[in-house]
Amino acid sequence: MIVAHKKGGEYPDVINSYYELERFSDGEMDKILFQGYSTSVDTALKEIYKDIPMRIYLNLEAPCAFASTSDCIESQNYFTHVYTLCPYTCEFMNSHQSDTKFIPIPFPFRGKCFENLELNNKTLDVIYMGTMMCQEHADIVESMKPYQYNFASLTAAGNPTMCNVSSQEKWEVLSKTKASIAINMCPLEENHITSIKSNKNWDKMETFNNMECGYMPQIKPRVIEAMCTKTVNLVKRDSWNVIEKWFEEGKHFIYWDDISDLQEKLKDVVENYDNYKTMVESAYERVYDFEIDKLFDIMKEGKVVL
Repeated sequence: MIVAHKKGGEYPDVINSYYELERFSDGEMDKILFQGYSTSVDTALKEIYKDIPMRIYLNLEAPCAFASTSDCIESQNYFTHVYTLCPYTCEFMNSHQSDTKFIPIPFPFRGKCFENLELNNKTLDVIYMGTMMCQEHADIVESMKPYQYNFASLTAAGNPTMCNVSSQEKWEVLSKTKASIAINMCPLEENHITSIKSNKNWDKMETFNNMECGYMPQIKPRVIEAMCTKTVNLVKRDSWNVIEKWFEEGKHFIYWDDISDLQEKLKDVVENYDNYKTMVESAYERVYDFEIDKLFDIMKEGKVVL
C-alpha cells in the first residue's frame, strides 16, 4: 500500500497534522490512501494512480467542499472507498452511487500526541476552542468568564486568551480543564449556500435540509480532543446531532440547548467534576476506537467503522 498526501490548503498545526500516515507506505501498488483535500483533487496525481484497484480517500473536510465547489459528488467518483466525517453525506452518496463506498468516521487523532499529558489534575474550569464567528460564540465566551477559563482561537477575533498557539500547548491546557464547550456546526454565508445549491441533488441531502438556520452539521475535532484529555464535553444540541453517530448522550457527553442551559450545566460540572468521572472515563475509552493507527487498519481493508 502507498499513501499520497499533499499538505497544501490545510492548517499546518491541527489534529490531522500529526497522523504521519506516510509511515505506512510499503511501496506495494495494490492499494493507495489519499489524505488531504488538495491530494484528492490533484488530477495529475489521480491519473498516475488510476489503475490501482483500491483507491481510498480520508476525507476530513466533509461536508465543507459542497460550500466551495459545484462538482463535489463527481470528484469523488474516482475513489473506491471514501471515509468521511459526515454520515448524512455518506447516506446520500451511497444511495446515489454504484461504485464508491462512503463510510462515516469521527475526527481521527493520534494517541501518541496525548500519551504524556497529566489528565487527573484539573486546575482550570472551562475552555472554548474555535473562531468567534457569530453572537452565539460571543455568548459562550461570556458564559465562561465567572470561571478559570480559556478561549483558544486561530485568530484574534473576540480577544482569545490563547491565540494561534500550537496544538500541543492547547492540549496541555485542555488536559488541566474540567469542561469544554462545543458546537458541531459550520456557519454558512450566502456564497456558501450558492455553491451548495450548484451541486446536483443537493436538496436531497439531509446535511442541507435546514440551511435557513445559518449552519450545516460538521463534527469538530475539539470534541475528540476533549475526550482524549478526560474533559467533560458540553455540546450544543442542534437539528442534526451528528455526534450521536459515534457517541451517546449522558454516557460520553452532555447536551445544552441555550446559553441559560449551558450556564447551569457548566456550573454543575465546575463545582462537581468528580460526579462526571464515569462519563469522562467512558468517553476516553470509546474515543480510542478512533485512534488513527486503528482506523488505518480498518481503512486499508475497506471495512466499516463501528
